[in-house]
Amino acid sequence: SCGTTKDIGASSLRDENTRSCGCLRRESTRKNKTIHGKRHTPEYRAWHHIRQRCENPSDAAYNRYGGRGITVCEAWHDFATFYEDMGPRPSPEHSIDRRDNNGSYEKTNCYWATDTEQARNKRNNHLLTFNGITQCLEAWSVLQGLRPETIRSRLHKGCSIEEALTVPPE
Repeated sequence: SCGTTKDIGASSLRDENTRSCGCLRRESTRKNKTIHGKRHTPEYRAWHHIRQRCENPSDAAYNRYGGRGITVCEAWHDFATFYEDMGPRPSPEHSIDRRDNNGSYEKTNCYWATDTEQARNKRNNHLLTFNGITQCLEAWSVLQGLRPETIRSRLHKGCSIEEALTVPPE
């Protein structure tokens, strides 16, 4: 049915196992070996890199992840489960981030984040709590309409967090 012609010995024509020119076997093999069909997707690459940096001591990022105890939950050793939990990447600007940077890669601790969101969720960020909300200095800067340098300078001079965030610039 594929249109390919092939010379086949007469004895093979009598064999009930001969059913195609070979394309049926290729198609069957591809179907049996394809688990999720997403191997060349951004989601698969993200999952693969997570596993590498957490589980492969030869990976360049291992010391910052697996080397300090960051793990991948058992369920996420299966890509299909990872994809089911995380869903498709919302846009090319998104990558996987962890809410708790000391926590492991698992459904409740991970989300698709933009570069800006990731930059605001780093271990070395200066976190400030004001009115019951904790976020990095840069996020407060945008929210309060102040330059980050102004807030840093005020805190360095001994101002309270409230003063540093609420006093208008001179």
